[in-house]
Amino acid sequence: MIMYNVIAIGITAFILYLISYLFSVFGYISQHFHKKIWNSILAFVFLITALAGIFLALQANYKWNIPFIKSILKIHVEVGTALAFTGLIHFSRHMSYFKNI
Repeated sequence: MIMYNVIAIGITAFILYLISYLFSVFGYISQHFHKKIWNSILAFVFLITALAGIFLALQANYKWNIPFIKSILKIHVEVGTALAFTGLIHFSRHMSYFKNI
């Protein structure tokens, strides 16, 4: 059975976000740079999750024997978890956009 580090990944993502947010609040980095960091993280994590998902889909559809498929599955789930937490943080920061719809 594969164990996933959902709570550890969520806490790590939240702490890293909080650190960069506090850096921007106290003026060590600009708010613009803070947004760039987290948009880049969101894009990078999405890319990794998508690529791992494509490998998993190819293996499932074409019955390819990929020896490292369990590693890919673990990467897909754990990075997807990071994507979910990062996406929730991103969504909460941009909630005002959706209130006007």
